[in-house]
Amino acid sequence: MVNNSTPFISDLFLRFTYHLYISHQIKYRQFNEMWESNFDNIPDTIETILCSSETTSFLDKEKEMAASKHIRILPFNDAAYPSVLKNYKGMPPVLYCLGNTEIDLNQLHNIAIVGSRKASSYGKKHAFRFATELSSLGFTIVSGLAYGIDAESHKGALSQQGNTIAVVGTGVDVCYPKSNTNLMKSIKQTGCILSEFPIGTAPKPYHFPARNRIISGISMVVILMEAAIKSGAMITADLAIDQGKEVFAVPGSIDSPTSQGTNELLKQGVRVLTQIEDITSLPCCPACKSPTPSQQEHLDPVEKSVIEQLQDNDLDFSSLCEKLQIPSSELMKTLTMLEIRGVIRKDKNVYSLYRSGLF
Repeated sequence: MVNNSTPFISDLFLRFTYHLYISHQIKYRQFNEMWESNFDNIPDTIETILCSSETTSFLDKEKEMAASKHIRILPFNDAAYPSVLKNYKGMPPVLYCLGNTEIDLNQLHNIAIVGSRKASSYGKKHAFRFATELSSLGFTIVSGLAYGIDAESHKGALSQQGNTIAVVGTGVDVCYPKSNTNLMKSIKQTGCILSEFPIGTAPKPYHFPARNRIISGISMVVILMEAAIKSGAMITADLAIDQGKEVFAVPGSIDSPTSQGTNELLKQGVRVLTQIEDITSLPCCPACKSPTPSQQEHLDPVEKSVIEQLQDNDLDFSSLCEKLQIPSSELMKTLTMLEIRGVIRKDKNVYSLYRSGLF
C-alpha cells in the first residue's frame, strides 16, 4: 500500500495519469510493478518520461481546468482517495471528483446497484425501489450513470435526498449518454461524479469495463439487478467477487435475456435479493443512520402521526385507522408512500418501522 508521504517527484500520480491515459508512453503493467515497490524504485527511463516538458504542460492545464470547473483531483496518496481501493492492484493513480465537496469517499455505507442498459420495466422498477429503500436508511448508492438500471438507481437515491455516486467512463465534466444531462446535474447536488479519466475525456467502449472495478471497489455490497450473460454488469459482479465483496442478484424471468446473467449468478451461489432485509441483516452492514433534520422535514403531519403510532407497537390497518381517526383512503395512500420510501414495511396487513430507532 502506498503511504501518504509526498513523492519526490511533485504531482507524481497526475503525471502517471497523463502517460497512462493520453500519451500511452507508460503501460499499466509498468505502473503496477512500481506500485508493488511503493514507487521507491522508478526506473530512469520512466522518470525521464514523467518529468518531460509535455507532462509539465499537461499538469498546468489540468490544474487550471480543474479549478475553473470545481473539480477535485485526488492523487493515489491523498487522504481523500478511497483507501479501500489501495488494497487492490490496478487501481487508478488519480481520481477526479465533481459535485458535493462534503461527500466522504472513505465512508463505509456504499452499495452498488448495476444492471442492463436495456432494462425491462421489472428491472427498472426494482432498481428504483431498492435504491429508494437503501437510501432512506442512510446508504450511499453507487452506479454508472448509464441508461436503464444505473439511471433508475441514481433516481431512487435522489428521491430520498440521499447521496449517490456516479462512476463514469468519461471525464467528470462530460455527460454520457447526453439524455442523462439533467440527472447528472441532480447527482452533483447531493453526491458526486467520479472518474479515473482526465478532464474532457470522451467516451470510448473500453472505458466502461475499466470503470467497473471502481464501482465494485468502493462498495461494500454489489447488487446485480438485471443483466445478460455477456455484459458490463456481469463484469462488475465478477470483479466484486474477486474483491471479496458481498454480491446479490435479483431473480428474473427465465424467458428474459436480461435476466440470464443474474439467474446464472444465483445458480453459482451468490446471495438472492428479494427484500431489503436480505441486505440489512448482513453483519457487514453498519447500523442504519438516523435521518437528518432535512429528511424529517419532508414528512407531512399524517406521515409523522403514523410513525409515532408505530414507534412502540406493530399495528394492522384497522388499528391505525382507529387510532389516527382519518379516512381509510387517506391512510392507505400514506402507508403506501411510506412503504415505497423504505420507512415502514408490511407483513400480512401488519405495519412496522424498518428500525425502531429510525425516528
